[in-house]
Amino acid sequence: LLGIVFIVAYRRLDRQDIMNKKFLNTSLIILLEILFETITCVINGRPEAWLTTVSVFMHIAVFITAPILTYSWYVFIHSWVAPQTLISREKQALLLIPVAFNAVITCLSPFYGWVFYISNSNVYHRGEFFIVSSIITYFYLLYSLALIVKQRKKIIKQEFVPLFIFGILPIVGGLFQTIFYGILLMW
Repeated sequence: LLGIVFIVAYRRLDRQDIMNKKFLNTSLIILLEILFETITCVINGRPEAWLTTVSVFMHIAVFITAPILTYSWYVFIHSWVAPQTLISREKQALLLIPVAFNAVITCLSPFYGWVFYISNSNVYHRGEFFIVSSIITYFYLLYSLALIVKQRKKIIKQEFVPLFIFGILPIVGGLFQTIFYGILLMW
């Protein structure tokens, strides 16, 4: 469904408009995240040796993309609820430090098992720093929610409720996903 919405929006929206660009970027990142997760589910535990390498790369993509997605959501929300204020370059740089840190520990995971590791039987397992990656991802969602709540008086009610719900749903889905190992509900 999101793919169809993306295609329609891509064809019909003014792609030069900043809000439309941010919407399209966020939608595309969600689609990529879902694609990566789907591939990891399909190949998890498959005995073909070459799929272990694919699994490693797909899990790297999943864990790197998640904070990028939630950061993108924050940028979209900021532009929506506080269009009069730009995010300074310094603040952008600070906000991207966790994304970069997550990328580093994720890329090193195939060697050290920090965020995840793939067993010899091609089965995914969470690493000891899995929670760090999760916290980084949730940080941007919570930061976005805080911004929505802070700016609620400037947002019309018909926009506030969906924006708030769209921020809550991945948090709730992600919490279930974190607690109940093996289900994928976040995206």
